[in-house]
Amino acid sequence: MPWVRFAAPFDWHPPEARRHTVLAFQAGDVCLVRRRCFTDALTAGTARPATSEEIADARRRIAA
Repeated sequence: MPWVRFAAPFDWHPPEARRHTVLAFQAGDVCLVRRRCFTDALTAGTARPATSEEIADARRRIAA
């Protein structure tokens, strides 16, 4: 599962979801996502791989 930073809002629909499931990400979010979500966001041009500094900052915020 890769860490990603979203540069723009992105709504992702998991392909295995039976109902209307949407994971909504906002610009500036740094989080760990499934590989399929990561590739879909890269293809849409709304995300990029997170840097090590961004990952460390996100982990500190989660732990707090």
